[in-house]
Amino acid sequence: MENPKDFFLNVLAELESIPEWNNEINYIRDLLNRGTQDLTPDEFFQQYCFVVLCSYWKEQYARKEWQKYFDTGDFEVISNRKKRAAIFNALPNVEIWFDRLMKRSDDQHKLEYIRTLPWMGGEALGYHLARNIGIDCVKPDRHLKRLAETFGYSTPQKLCENIREMIGGSEKVGTIDLILWRWCNIHGSNI
Repeated sequence: MENPKDFFLNVLAELESIPEWNNEINYIRDLLNRGTQDLTPDEFFQQYCFVVLCSYWKEQYARKEWQKYFDTGDFEVISNRKKRAAIFNALPNVEIWFDRLMKRSDDQHKLEYIRTLPWMGGEALGYHLARNIGIDCVKPDRHLKRLAETFGYSTPQKLCENIREMIGGSEKVGTIDLILWRWCNIHGSNI
């Protein structure tokens, strides 16, 4: 089996050769470099909705539902009634949540706050939202957990941090997370 560094570099080369995934990688790089300073309430709400929809769904299906909702503005296009209700109930609270989030002094406190929001307290969803709004973190989802275990790490965070060190700090851990996750999303997490 490859070591984590070589595995990551091979995965990166594969994904960067595909325009759609290369664009996604560059988007997350730019986002994590910018952080949350330019985040708007609307962007926050869009990402909140996306992460709710991703819960227990394959990302590609969640993206279709998300796009339908934002194209129509109609809650009824969201097929899962619990997710539909979560998004409907979030809408009147977004400004309050956003203001409270942006008053937090640093990313760690912002992440802690995000994890208190409805649907965001589980193992991965709060981290997913945090990363998608510009906070550099690793979401410990099932794919990253399996990879971490395969390489002998106790957590996805430790795996991504170690890869970051091995490649000389040239990527943020959130970017490493996305790259590894996308590869697993495409190929499955068995290496």
